[in-house]
Amino acid sequence: MTATYEELRQKLLSERAFLIRQVREFEEIAKERVVGYKTHQADDATYALEQATNMALERHAARRLREIEDALRRFESGTYGVCEDCGAKINIDRLKVLPWTALCINCALRREQNYR
Repeated sequence: MTATYEELRQKLLSERAFLIRQVREFEEIAKERVVGYKTHQADDATYALEQATNMALERHAARRLREIEDALRRFESGTYGVCEDCGAKINIDRLKVLPWTALCINCALRREQNYR
């Protein structure tokens, strides 16, 4: 494994630790949520917005955490940096920006176009 790949692995490990803490914090916030309404409609609206925002942030963090854990498994299996769709080597510059990616740029664009 080259130094660059080891740096990417360390970056993934660091990001995973951060996201684990973040997800736990969101879980704690969710436990503290009070069911029911406050005394004023504006307070209720603020509370509802905060709940929705926290839930969206928690889902995003959990999804990114899964992507990072998948990337770390690819390191262990020796397939990190190989596109899971076409088998081509993923450009190192792409991995530096998105170290959890499992797709080369061409396959990522193809999937995005198919999604639309």
